[in-house]
Amino acid sequence: MLNILRKKTELTAGFIISNRGDCELLSELIFEKTSLTLSYNALRRFFGLASYMKPNKTTLNTLAKYNGYNDYPDFLLQNPYENYWTIKEKLYDIINSDPTEILKFVGDLNIKNKDSIDILISLCRELIHFKRFDILNEVFNSNVFIFKDFTYEEILHFGNSVGILFRNIKKVNEDLLLNTNFLNFVYSIFVDYSNLSGYYNSWSEFVSKNSKDIQMRYFALSILQLKNYMELKPVSFFSLSNNDNSNFHPILRGRIISIKILCEQNFDDLKINKNDEVDSTKDVVWDFLYEPIFIAILTKDFIFMKKIIDILKKYKNPTQFHHIRHKKLYELMVLVYEYWNNKNIGLEENINKINSTRYEYSYKDVISIFVTIFMYHTQKNKTFYLKKYIEITENINYPLFSEDYLLNYFD
Repeated sequence: MLNILRKKTELTAGFIISNRGDCELLSELIFEKTSLTLSYNALRRFFGLASYMKPNKTTLNTLAKYNGYNDYPDFLLQNPYENYWTIKEKLYDIINSDPTEILKFVGDLNIKNKDSIDILISLCRELIHFKRFDILNEVFNSNVFIFKDFTYEEILHFGNSVGILFRNIKKVNEDLLLNTNFLNFVYSIFVDYSNLSGYYNSWSEFVSKNSKDIQMRYFALSILQLKNYMELKPVSFFSLSNNDNSNFHPILRGRIISIKILCEQNFDDLKINKNDEVDSTKDVVWDFLYEPIFIAILTKDFIFMKKIIDILKKYKNPTQFHHIRHKKLYELMVLVYEYWNNKNIGLEENINKINSTRYEYSYKDVISIFVTIFMYHTQKNKTFYLKKYIEITENINYPLFSEDYLLNYFD
């Protein structure tokens, strides 16, 4: 921050501070503007023109006031926002520029700065809005998208923030669906369960046939089989059974096993492998079981729910934010199971909890169906919840979610 204050001071003064004479002139300018005295020697030390001495509070406060701030703490508070605003203004200025200028802008981003993620999101959203998919594809090819440089929370934030915009886009360039970074940062992150019969189905069909990444192909094939279940079409495990998936990402392994259970109703494969046991401190078990939890609720399979509950009894609560969200879905499943198992359980506190819970963005609409079903069966105002259920299910339009599905959920 001291370097930033030095640069700001030179900009305010209108010249580079490089010698004693510059410091003497700056001292006079500071007095004229602030009526505060700051010696040229203090300025020489501050600008590295004399033996360095850590600047004291008076020096920092005086220089901050010279640059228009109330004091040095005010400078510290406001400067990150000013830098962020400057970069955002530049982004909006170049958005309709030559692609090389946009790519240079991306290359200059310091992705270790937390603000850079939001700036990158803003850029991608602007390009999607203006349907400049050719440039968007080039952006995703840039060196800024190095997976290991992002935390998983950052990837989730990015994918959910960018992915939701594609709901309003009828078609994208196929090059984008072949772009490894786009698949890793958007397609496989914003898993749009509300549009399995729409654009997300088209994406998944293309990826399943054309992606060179075996895990991405299996991910797409799993999505297509889930879509079949939602549409009351036959579900097949055949296309997912031809490869050893033991080294796949745990979330993907959970998806594949969920499809197998949909087909065979055999829970023997729902077990934690040795690698997951070793990585239990990293919440890997919660990754592996996320999709099975969803499938258990979707299929109204209470034996499946009990199997998951018995497994997770052995593991401690998750610590990472996205796994804590996974646990929210688990808590909904437990509540559904306990109500089925014992309809006299106390509900008031748990109902307040699920009503205030935020679920994953791309799952939100579908999970709200299950919350509404639970409320319909446990609350007196059944007409209200029936109407709400019909509104939600008509909007996403899957044949599975009929009125009978609601009425007979706990039978």
